Amino acid sequence: QQALILDGPAMRPPPNVEPNFDNPSNGNVPTQVVLTLCLALITIPLCGRLCIRFYFKQLFIGDCKAAAINAVFFALAYRVTISPGAFVHQWNMRVSEITSLLYTTFIISHAYIFSIALIKVTILLEWIRIFVPRGTRNLVFWASHILIWVNITAYIVTIIIYNVACKPHNYLWNKLISGTCIRIDAAGGNISLSAFNLVTDFLILLIPQKTIWSLHMSTKKKIGISVTFAVGTIGVIVAFIRLVVVITHGPDADFTFNASWVMLCSAAETTCAFLVVCIPALPKAF
Repeated sequence: QQALILDGPAMRPPPNVEPNFDNPSNGNVPTQVVLTLCLALITIPLCGRLCIRFYFKQLFIGDCKAAAINAVFFALAYRVTISPGAFVHQWNMRVSEITSLLYTTFIISHAYIFSIALIKVTILLEWIRIFVPRGTRNLVFWASHILIWVNITAYIVTIIIYNVACKPHNYLWNKLISGTCIRIDAAGGNISLSAFNLVTDFLILLIPQKTIWSLHMSTKKKIGISVTFAVGTIGVIVAFIRLVVVITHGPDADFTFNASWVMLCSAAETTCAFLVVCIPALPKAF
């Protein structure tokens, strides 16, 4: 009886749809293309920034941590495209396969949260370094510090809530064992996190605007800042798309398919955030 359950579909298929466990339709190739593009866009600017920071003895440990955690995120995202596959409907997966995917998704979500938190803190510290004259306490200084601690607090609370939701802890990803979960609205939590990311992404771009437009800078610097904020604007748009995806697909029970959309949006969002951090350092590299 148990063997039959484990070999059965992880979700009841729609009417007149037969589960396909051996060769299900998927979006592995386009997902791998997007992940590779994001990784390529991150790697060169990030290496440039880290080298410059190391050369000038200004290496910030947060940069290294964010890069390492983001590498974990992309490695696991690639793993999903290999097994069980990206954009695979849950009824095309066996019950015995779902535990591994849920665990991978659990780690990916944590890598995303840690990575985006560190990147945002790094960006805000950059704003303080660039736009706050030494010894002064202007609007950029206070707004950046407030947002740093709001982000740190929010992401820590999110991680704690996720990890105390179920007893035993591994019941979070292994539904084949006995366990219980407190009543946390998972869809509501994802929507709240996505909305928080959208708002904070927008505020991070907004904080230095008044200072920027009051500065007398060379055309070269203005172009650099324009590119940085253009990328940041794309990041805000991606965060908005992620929020729309979570709202649209959150209540849907087809977790394995919908999680792929969220994963791609998360990859694009972290890519834009890394570029906002790294682009200002690139002119120094040449």
